[in-house]
Amino acid sequence: MKLWYQYPAPLSPFRSVVFERVREAIDRARRPDTEVVVQPARHGARHTGLYAFELVGLLTAQEVVARLQEAEREGYDGAVIGQSLDPGLTVAKELLNIPVVGILEAAAHLAALWGERLGVVTIPPPAGYAPAKYQRYHRLNLERTGLASRLVGFDYVRLPLATLTAQIQAGEHAEIVARFHEAAERLHQRGADVIIAGDTIISVVLVHEHALQVPGTGQVVVDLISSGVKLAEMLVDLHRAFGIVRSRGGGFAPPGASDLREIAESFGLALEP
Repeated sequence: MKLWYQYPAPLSPFRSVVFERVREAIDRARRPDTEVVVQPARHGARHTGLYAFELVGLLTAQEVVARLQEAEREGYDGAVIGQSLDPGLTVAKELLNIPVVGILEAAAHLAALWGERLGVVTIPPPAGYAPAKYQRYHRLNLERTGLASRLVGFDYVRLPLATLTAQIQAGEHAEIVARFHEAAERLHQRGADVIIAGDTIISVVLVHEHALQVPGTGQVVVDLISSGVKLAEMLVDLHRAFGIVRSRGGGFAPPGASDLREIAESFGLALEP
């Protein structure tokens, strides 16, 4: 099995560190017979905080869908969108004929199997913005999975975003893990027994530090990256066994060939039926 894992942005000194940690998380989770190729984006936001903005989400979705079309053309068995806001997920499901998984989508479904009440811990908001700036998009994605009714709420790692990213780049994880566990404990007091690590850069730290259980609470933490890979493996297995990728009888019904050509011409895009 060969999976395409779409990293959300081009590499930079900081992202090169995260990129290697993403590979580490994938290799710990994938089956021995699964090859996962991590693909950096050609275009993307220069720093993590910009993903809180709707405009960046729209542009990222365009980049992701274009790259995942490459995955299908090149014969990959399935694809994973490796950004916590699942950009382009519904469009990719509409257009592509291979299994496609968003990492937050996958983590939410796994969290629902591991516990009853869910909490999400995100990275801190960009300087000058309220935490709700990130949380809004996570909430919308959870509503799409049908699991929002099991959501207790959100919290975030109480460090400045610049400090958090600097510590990751330096390989200094102790304070990040401690602040994450503190946020998880606050959500535990509100009733959450499973915590979703709500951003990739948090997930890679927790996996690297073997910190996917919260001391003293009984809570477990769901890693986005391994969740996406494992769900993608399962969907590819089912595709091979039964020929089913996803329902085409509702919201994921694709445009016909003539409609797709008209869309491509209207917007100047390279789309293939």
